[in-house]
Amino acid sequence: METYHIGAKYQYGITDALRIEGAFNYWFEDKEKCPSCWDIDVTAHYLFSVAENLNLYPLAGVMYFKPDWSDVDGSMGLNIGAGAEYSVAENIAINLEAKYQKLFDKDLDDFDQTAISIGATYKF
Repeated sequence: METYHIGAKYQYGITDALRIEGAFNYWFEDKEKCPSCWDIDVTAHYLFSVAENLNLYPLAGVMYFKPDWSDVDGSMGLNIGAGAEYSVAENIAINLEAKYQKLFDKDLDDFDQTAISIGATYKF
């Protein structure tokens, strides 16, 4: 699926190096495959500090993906990928993330995808 998405995430630090993240993403219209789709993800990140203010992390988790059609069920799936986070201030960071999303439902194999995200984080 080649389209753009917008989302919101919440991260909770379990330790300095380990955090979990919940996310909701809405995928913009792709007329051929998905007039509108959404997913909910829960992933774990393990942070490696590689330079001052820069963390790299692998990620893995589960997801639920739903094409927004009344006759199509959603599917559970897996996320696996990596990301980078750069702190520009004490409580503000920018991030880049790539993850592969694999759905369990064979009827939705066309929706397996690599998702690339760019974002900003505010730390409370």
